Amino acid sequence: MSTTMQKVKSSNIDSIGYNEDEKQLLVKFKSGKTFSYKYLTSPEYEALVNAESVGSHFSKFIKGTKACQEVVNTKEKLSDAVDIIIDKDDEIKSLKDRLEFAIAHILMIKRVAESDPIDEEILALATEALEIDKAKSNL
Repeated sequence: MSTTMQKVKSSNIDSIGYNEDEKQLLVKFKSGKTFSYKYLTSPEYEALVNAESVGSHFSKFIKGTKACQEVVNTKEKLSDAVDIIIDKDDEIKSLKDRLEFAIAHILMIKRVAESDPIDEEILALATEALEIDKAKSNL
């Protein structure tokens, strides 16, 4: 059974809902997180709804006195995880492109150094850098 949420006037709480069959209070905070509080009686819920300050009443009579669990929207969490994977995949592709660009430049420097025997040191450095990049790309 779905619980209907109603907006409340509070600086911290966005909305609340009550499932009488399950004796369960749902509280959605302004942060976007929703928590379930179990074993709340109808009179306790009515007192919360009718309180002069919903936030103060919640803090004084419910928070810390009832079994509590965060309600997680599995579809939303899965969607967030997919977005993170896509972002990381894009970062990896960007790094791979930059690595390939660097290798191309190293190869170009190596070719120049090979054609000019005076630049033996540059040839050795380019060869070493190329070996390091090849080893990293195999990881």
